[in-house]
Amino acid sequence: MVLKPFIVGELETNAYVFSPNDRDCCIIDPGEEGAELAQYAAEMHLHPRAVIFTHGHLDHVLGAAELTAALHRKDISCPLYIHASESEFTGPGCLEAHTKMIYSIDPKMIARYTPQISQIPKADAYLEDGMMIPQVELQVIHTPGHSPGSVCLYHSGSGILFSGDTLFNGSAGRTDLSGGDGKALLESLQRLAETIPDAVRVFPGHGPETDIKTEKHINPFVS
Repeated sequence: MVLKPFIVGELETNAYVFSPNDRDCCIIDPGEEGAELAQYAAEMHLHPRAVIFTHGHLDHVLGAAELTAALHRKDISCPLYIHASESEFTGPGCLEAHTKMIYSIDPKMIARYTPQISQIPKADAYLEDGMMIPQVELQVIHTPGHSPGSVCLYHSGSGILFSGDTLFNGSAGRTDLSGGDGKALLESLQRLAETIPDAVRVFPGHGPETDIKTEKHINPFVS
């Protein structure tokens, strides 16, 4: 197994290169520094099979154009996955969706990121609850709350959960942005607590890793 985290962008998003079999890999949440992610996969002799967004917020998708361009230079093409509820954050027209979201956080960011946003490629496939990502064996768990289409990605064989901005070490994703839903988030966290084994390691979209057992003990959002 290969699991390499990268801290990218001004919001220090965790991007991941993950391979369950030391051959096929996926790249999760390429918020920035897409070329570096592609280069690492090449250095490790991994074949990217999927680029997966846990949700569509800018700090998780901004590096997708750079990443796909770097992969194409190596004659590699792989599908980009996102939940259908987040599709507006990819492809032509996504600038409007991102501008609306950014304006509620910091309007000064809009001009700085507009050129990159305009290049974000359209997702090729939509994630659905329960589906398995081919060749990397990640199970999709739909966990709305932080955003309508937030997902977690579970690899049972390795005991690993990529939790995006749903679950953090000692905390949970914010729900005050457009599409956020506090009640839905608590329900998603309860589902994780009830269905994911305690020993599973959790790799979130921001901050350090944790595990399910620890979160049941210390996290006020998890019961």
